[in-house]
Amino acid sequence: MKKVFNFALYDFANSAFTTIIITFIFSTYFAKQIAPNPVLGQSYWG
Repeated sequence: MKKVFNFALYDFANSAFTTIIITFIFSTYFAKQIAPNPVLGQSYWG
C-alpha cells in the first residue's frame, strides 16, 4: 500500500510541474524570445 501512495504523490507532483512549466514558463519564453516580437508571440501562442 505504501508503494501505491508513494507513486500517487510522485505522479501528482510530476503532473503539476509539467503543467506549470508548459503553461507559464514556456509560453513566456516563446512569446518573448522565439517570436519576432511580443505581440506576434502572444497571437501565435493563442
